[in-house]
Amino acid sequence: MKNKLVSIITPCFNGEKVIHRLLDSVLLQTYSNIEHIIVDDGSTDRTEEIILSYKERFEKKGFVLIYIHQENTGLGGAINTGLRNIKGEYLCWPDADDYFEARSIDKRVKILEQNPDYAVVTSNSYIREINNLEGYLRLGGDNQPGKFLEKQFELLLSANSMFIPGTHMVRSISFFETHPEGQIYPCRRGQNWQMLLPLYYKYKRYFLDEPLHNYIIYSSSMSQGDDTMEKEIFRFNEHEEIIVKTLNSMNIELIEKEKYTFETKIRYARKRLTIAFLHRNNSMISKEYFILKANNQKRKKEFIYYIISKNVSIHRLFLKTLSLLR
Repeated sequence: MKNKLVSIITPCFNGEKVIHRLLDSVLLQTYSNIEHIIVDDGSTDRTEEIILSYKERFEKKGFVLIYIHQENTGLGGAINTGLRNIKGEYLCWPDADDYFEARSIDKRVKILEQNPDYAVVTSNSYIREINNLEGYLRLGGDNQPGKFLEKQFELLLSANSMFIPGTHMVRSISFFETHPEGQIYPCRRGQNWQMLLPLYYKYKRYFLDEPLHNYIIYSSSMSQGDDTMEKEIFRFNEHEEIIVKTLNSMNIELIEKEKYTFETKIRYARKRLTIAFLHRNNSMISKEYFILKANNQKRKKEFIYYIISKNVSIHRLFLKTLSLLR
């Protein structure tokens, strides 16, 4: 029997220096039925030329390579374009920066074939530094104590579930059941919440504790660029918006939706308060503290931060001591 088709969606923006690794790794897959849809999200470099140079090699392998160029909309918008074009029974969405191990697709398909009551399989991943791809820093699952739990919904809500895009494979039929409009909230990042939260709410996830993917860390990546308070706050605000928008799109009971939305609001108020404290932004400390207080959610930690922030000298000394202890 012919292997079921696996669709791979990759959003890509100015990926001329990195996309070859992913394309090479797809060509090395031991699985025999793959379509790779690359959505070029407004690149201004040689991304198109490089991707199209692989088309003949994909055809010789019996794979399909689909290149789509569009105006820049961000990761979410690019994913949505890919979703409108997939034909596969299974779906993956690796970043352009990263790449697969040779048996990545094969092993994850087998898990889903052998476990029909699971809608998602997530593998482990090597975390590699761009200047040392031969070695690796750690495995992506090292800091995930709940990685073997079948129910991942609440863990993902609190960002305590595997978040590396290329590690996931989902059943397309389950995805479109939980995403009946066939799209996700089109934000510029954070696509795993939009892709996975509705699936995790209804279905179980299988964790394959084998590194079948490679996640690259380098200084210009989006996740490494939040180097000021303003950028960190913007990121937290964006994450909160993504989660709330995704929750609002889901078919769940109103009381649960309100509960999870409230928990998200409190979680990000705590995050913003902590960042504001570390940057000595007293107005934001007060704002987030009173949000927590008004909702009866302030903890001793936030109370201490608030009190310390009222004294400039103590606040400065506290931060200096904290930096020395790190």
